[in-house]
Amino acid sequence: MPLPLILAGASAGASFLSGGMKTYANYQASKERERSLKQNAAIARQRGKTQERDLRERANIMSEQGRKESSMFYNELANRGIALEGSPMILLTEQFAEQLEDRNETYRQGAIARIAGENQARILEYQAANEKSMRPFQLFGDIMGTASSTMSSFVGVGGIGAMGGGGGTPAPTVPRMDSFISGGRTKGPVY
Repeated sequence: MPLPLILAGASAGASFLSGGMKTYANYQASKERERSLKQNAAIARQRGKTQERDLRERANIMSEQGRKESSMFYNELANRGIALEGSPMILLTEQFAEQLEDRNETYRQGAIARIAGENQARILEYQAANEKSMRPFQLFGDIMGTASSTMSSFVGVGGIGAMGGGGGTPAPTVPRMDSFISGGRTKGPVY
């Protein structure tokens, strides 16, 4: 067996093995990216729900504290013999309205946190689905790149030409610039 053919086979084999390993590594990395995106989506969704729950609890605590404060204020006024009309009643009403406003704002912030978490989760899930749908195309591209690399390394060493597969076609000749400059008179062959 001629040496160029052995070298061509070894080069092609190494190129094929290298390409195969790269293709497998890219496939595994794509699967890992998809898994990670799905996991991050679940975390984002849970974080949004947790923030909403925490803010609702805080709003309920604030509301309960407000009721207690209003009740204590009302009892204090009643113990002093002050009638709940006029400015004391207006004060209690305004205080209660502020407490409701604060509670509602905290509820609203909780709903926003949940919606933001859900939106982030959906974006990540979309990216995971996109990663999964692109995987066959990436795999095909890697396989084609490996095949091309294998063939070019095999042809580059002279493997196909040595086997009589048409690799012996001479390269096209390009005229040298000095032939144009000297009016077509050159010393030596024109390539």
